[in-house]
Amino acid sequence: MEWYGGYDPSEGDLVVGPINRYGFKDVYYPRQDREGRLYIDDYELSQDSAIDKWKGHCQ
Repeated sequence: MEWYGGYDPSEGDLVVGPINRYGFKDVYYPRQDREGRLYIDDYELSQDSAIDKWKGHCQ
């Protein structure tokens, strides 16, 4: 996932949205009551693989 606008997520944030296909997706962060936009470049990863990829982009 790549962040493309809206709420800038932090490690541990819950992401809700249609992230099971490639492309731009509008998502929701319920704990912050905020919205954001992501680009999905890979999907159907294991949870551990997805977390590892996400951590590589979060500072």
